[in-house]
Amino acid sequence: MDGSEDAPLIREHGMPYKLVYIAAALLHTPLLTLGGILAGINVFLHVSWLLVAWMAAAALGIFLYGLAKVMDQDDLGGLPGTRIALAWGVLAIVVGVALGAGAVVLAVLGRTG
Repeated sequence: MDGSEDAPLIREHGMPYKLVYIAAALLHTPLLTLGGILAGINVFLHVSWLLVAWMAAAALGIFLYGLAKVMDQDDLGGLPGTRIALAWGVLAIVVGVALGAGAVVLAVLGRTG
């Protein structure tokens, strides 16, 4: 491959699409790891901002995982696992958004309470 064959692929989706995919594929694991570490620390400290921090990190990690799976579905085309990847991706996006909304609610309640 001399790189000339990649130009139509980039033009098909656009460079922002590829950058979002790369970010989603690379960042979901470190964010989930960070969320797990913060949750482990929160077990011992019981600080409200730490609860919100680990929930937000985990929510973003789960959301990015789902986004990467949905974007993978586009490349998988007609392969047998395409629908399963899409279903897991949509489920992960919904769970990530719900967990993120829960983190926002806890942050608001933490300020007022």
